[in-house]
Amino acid sequence: MYLNNNIAHIVKKDNNHKLTLKYRIASVNIEINCLYGYSFLDFRKYISNFTEPDIRVDVTQEDIDEERLMRTDIPEPIVMVDDERVAVTYDFGCLEPQVAMKKTAEAIISYDTFLFHGAVIEKDGYAYMFTAPSGVGKTTRIRLWLDNYPDSVIVNGDKPFIKITGEKAIACGSPWCGKEGWNNNIMVPLRAIFLLDRAESDEENSVTEISIGKAFPFLLKQAYCPKDPDAMRKTIWLLRSLEGKVKFYRFHSAPTHEAVKLAFETARPR
Repeated sequence: MYLNNNIAHIVKKDNNHKLTLKYRIASVNIEINCLYGYSFLDFRKYISNFTEPDIRVDVTQEDIDEERLMRTDIPEPIVMVDDERVAVTYDFGCLEPQVAMKKTAEAIISYDTFLFHGAVIEKDGYAYMFTAPSGVGKTTRIRLWLDNYPDSVIVNGDKPFIKITGEKAIACGSPWCGKEGWNNNIMVPLRAIFLLDRAESDEENSVTEISIGKAFPFLLKQAYCPKDPDAMRKTIWLLRSLEGKVKFYRFHSAPTHEAVKLAFETARPR
């Protein structure tokens, strides 16, 4: 059978074949057993070598099929089969990191660590996070921050982990980092979370500190919510544990250098 390799990927019929990948993320040893394994380029900074994992994640074809059904941006496949191979018109393997992320986020709760939707940048030993629904401008604020403070380091551009330890909340780099690929395998004390919404001009810019009570509904929407009820309860507890460890600000801002400088000057250590 003729297969056009520009539109099709040939996969083994035996889906029990596994490829084992080992990573250390947020101080947790994670083993991912996957079927395809070639969509994990952003994971290269987290490669580790350990004997026993803290978390073992198994990605199955059923998991991938379920993920595909939830993705409106991927068309239905046309499947071609002969005696030796199966070909499909889209890349099953591209969905493996997303499946692995969800399974990792479910399991890592046991290590007082949760996945969060936000962009995090480090300056002078502290991490600052911008969080908002997709499309509001987190990436733009990170670019503006780097323009103003080029000595800063991006921790993660989209989905960092937050680890609660002692009296601190730690922002942790992760390979799930958005289309820009912004991530570093570092862990930095989280000083402030900016709840971002848009302003039309610099005259409207404001940074207002708010309580955990006022911030909590927004934080819950931005945190990964596990399916397991016990893990969900633990996530809520971890979010509440941010109180006293992190400052929360409502950041009403235009996408300008002046707005980002106002955010840093408000939240930086004195």
